[in-house]
Amino acid sequence: MEQGEVGGLCGIGIDSVQSSMADALKNGRINVFMQIGSERHPELPQASFVYDHLKDPTDKGLLDFLMARMLFGRPFLAPPGLPAERARLLQEAFWKTMSDPEFLAEASRLNMPVMPIDGTSVRTSVVKLENASAKLIERASGIIGGPVGK
Repeated sequence: MEQGEVGGLCGIGIDSVQSSMADALKNGRINVFMQIGSERHPELPQASFVYDHLKDPTDKGLLDFLMARMLFGRPFLAPPGLPAERARLLQEAFWKTMSDPEFLAEASRLNMPVMPIDGTSVRTSVVKLENASAKLIERASGIIGGPVGK
């Protein structure tokens, strides 16, 4: 891309761009013209937002369904049957790490954005995906070319 052999990329996470191509992003060698995600990224105010291009407002649910996986970027999971107290302790430890000044300083030094999402938000999204209607799943499958079914 930097040698001019490729004109663009699609589907690369902003965290990857910020960590591996930070200079190119800062000096304008990379032009982000469309944000694809569930919400606008505050560091890309100049980029168009995918939800702004919906011609039919009823398609928002479809786009929400298709974008939901982006919330799970790099998940941390525990096995089924984990005692509630242990889960609580693991979640507390995770959040302490995500707000630890030394951790954040090292992440910043490495140009690694830290954008944690709490377990409740992820759980809510998973439940929405599990409860998606057959019609919505069929529409999404037609767009991405996957198998139809729950």
